[in-house]
This record gives sequence, C-alpha cells and structure tokens, in this order.
Amino acid sequence: MSDVEELPSPKPGGAPNVGPRIRTLRRSRNMTLQDLGSASGLSVGYLSQLERDIATPSMSSLARIAHAMGVQIGHFMPVSGAAGIVNRAASRETTWINEGGMTYQRLHGDFPGATFSAFRITLPPGFVGEIDRHDGEEFVSVESGQVRFDIDGHRHELAPGDTMHFRSDMRHQAFNLSETAAAVVFWLGTSPVLRLRDGGSRV
Repeated sequence: MSDVEELPSPKPGGAPNVGPRIRTLRRSRNMTLQDLGSASGLSVGYLSQLERDIATPSMSSLARIAHAMGVQIGHFMPVSGAAGIVNRAASRETTWINEGGMTYQRLHGDFPGATFSAFRITLPPGFVGEIDRHDGEEFVSVESGQVRFDIDGHRHELAPGDTMHFRSDMRHQAFNLSETAAAVVFWLGTSPVLRLRDGGSRV
C-alpha cells in the first residue's frame, strides 16, 4: 500500500489533516521526531506540536518537512497544476495548509529555471505566524488590512500600499493586527522551497 493510501482522510470541506499526515508519513519512513528534526532543521518540540495539530506550519516549514521525507509539498496540502507562463485571474485557485489559517493564491508561473515565487496571501483576523528563517529574500506589499512584521527583533507596522524587502535568513514573523478583518498581502520570495510543485521535481 502506498503512503498516500495510508494517510488520514481530509477534513470536511477539503482541508487536509496536516499533522496526522506528517506523523503517518514520518512513521512509514521509520523516522523519529529527532530524525525529522535533524533533516528539516526544525525543533522536535515544534514538530510534535505540528503532528498534534496544535500549530500550523508556514509554507517554508512544510516544504522543509516534505523535502526531508522525500515527497512534494503537495503531499500535505492542495496544490494547483502547472500554470505555465500565464496565470489567469478567472481560473486562479486558492490553497491552504490548515483550515482557518492563511490562504494562498499562486501568482508565479512554472517553467524550468524559474527563481522566485509570488503569492497573494490572506491572513485571517488575529493571525499570528510562526517565527521563520530560511535562505533567500522576500518582498511584501500590503493590499488591505493592518499587518505587522517582526524582523530580527524590530517591529514594522504596515498599512495598505506599504512595502518591505528583507533577507529571509533574518528571523521574521507576521501578524494581522485586526481581530475582526482579514488582511491581504502580495508576497514575492526567492527561496526555492516555496515553489508549489506536485510533479516529479523536488521543491
């Protein structure tokens, strides 16, 4: 039986059970949490929280977990098919990692040698992102709402129209400052792990 066939079924509405999927695949690989932590660069405590659905991973953390276990990020979350070089607004799909968390609309194309990813990301009311750091650089433009980014200990509050550009190896964390309204940002990054792929190439 394949790993995919053994995985828990998605939650109602199509939202995946990300935590149990990580745990099931890890066990099928005969990996301990320590093994996965060493391979992904994530702490054992954090991985344990993910597997119990106490925490929701960022896309970069989920991509690192997928890479460590030799699968595509699409193993854990819905991904759209290859977009080529044109991405039509009318057919653009929305994806997510966990129900109630951030949602992503892929804006970038898909072709050999592409070096960046671009998403329109919606942060739900009161959203608090994980603290992250990885290779690459990131550019963010706020389209709506009030968003705060903590970058290496410095707080930056952004309103619609504000932008920021920073190295991804700096500790960074995002917050939606509103408890009642979603915030929308345009995000562009160069880290290869953030390219959603469900084909044969590793992220």
